[in-house]
Amino acid sequence: MPASTPIREGRDRAMRRLFSHPEVIADLLRGFIPEGPLREFRIDSLRPLPDDRVDFNFNRRQSDVTWMFLLEGGVQVVMILECQSTEDPAMAGRMAVQVAMLCENSLRTRPGELIPEVLPVVFYTGRPRWRAVRSLSAATSGEAGLLTYFADSCYLLLETGVLVLGSLPVRNRVSLIIRMEAARGASELVEILSSEGRFLERGDPGLWRDYLTWACKVLTPLKFPDVEATGFDSLQEGTDMIAERIQEEIEEWRQQGLAEGRTRGLLEGRAQGKAQGKAQGKAEGKAEGKAEGRAEERARGLERQQGLLRGMIIRKFGDEAAEKSAERIASLDDDAGNDLQELGQMIIDCQSGEEFLRRL
Repeated sequence: MPASTPIREGRDRAMRRLFSHPEVIADLLRGFIPEGPLREFRIDSLRPLPDDRVDFNFNRRQSDVTWMFLLEGGVQVVMILECQSTEDPAMAGRMAVQVAMLCENSLRTRPGELIPEVLPVVFYTGRPRWRAVRSLSAATSGEAGLLTYFADSCYLLLETGVLVLGSLPVRNRVSLIIRMEAARGASELVEILSSEGRFLERGDPGLWRDYLTWACKVLTPLKFPDVEATGFDSLQEGTDMIAERIQEEIEEWRQQGLAEGRTRGLLEGRAQGKAQGKAQGKAEGKAEGKAEGRAEERARGLERQQGLLRGMIIRKFGDEAAEKSAERIASLDDDAGNDLQELGQMIIDCQSGEEFLRRL
């Protein structure tokens, strides 16, 4: 077996890993699906579905990634995504089987209900142009005039090699995948990742780690086998600290608010005490100033913490999830340090807004 075979197989697995993140799927729908109703999806409805499908006769098929989401009008859509680094001449048949099994399962388990809309997508990262037919009808002669009875199944092909880099959507995680695939050297790959680091870190820390792993262990050995991408070292060093950084910021702001409150309270108390000119007035002024200062700064610190949490929820799950969780966040007080940390960790761990609200 050629030495590069495990790496090539890992390339497709890495793609599946990246597309297991809701942020990447959302950017795929926003930036690469043709204009129309699909662009108006509800980001809070994104949720992964099992990739294994079993038909009535217990035949099993597996897709790379399957996601369900709702359109603004409430229509349910299922996206079946296949990640390919090499061309598959049988892809039209494979997709037709996947779609058919999904529809069969829906008809069997929910009789009388409408089956979901299905979007089959092939994300192709190979260098040679994709030549395989994209529909079953294109693989038949049509001479018998039976195409009317033939279930035409066609998939959406996203061929990264033919997309114009300069016209890719900005601040888009799928655009980043395409730019990394097009990198002409390991140093350019490092530069691309470095420029997008802050953008990726604002979302799921696990996604940033997956991009780095893909770049270090798959793309570089496959495309630049004679080059040591030492530039990745500095990027890798901070990977495991991203999640901790969020928790540290929450605790730091909390402690900062308490410290500022103590300092301000002492200063105001001393000033008020001196003005009264009496020891009793000085003591009372100091106590009152300290209490007021602490209360004011605690309120400010709590407001900053709540704002940070709201921002994290909006960036990862969308505005609707933030609105639905607003009451819970507002109920936290400045003594709820553990609750704040648990909520921050929950935002990191959850893969969808639906899961986050359920655990909340």
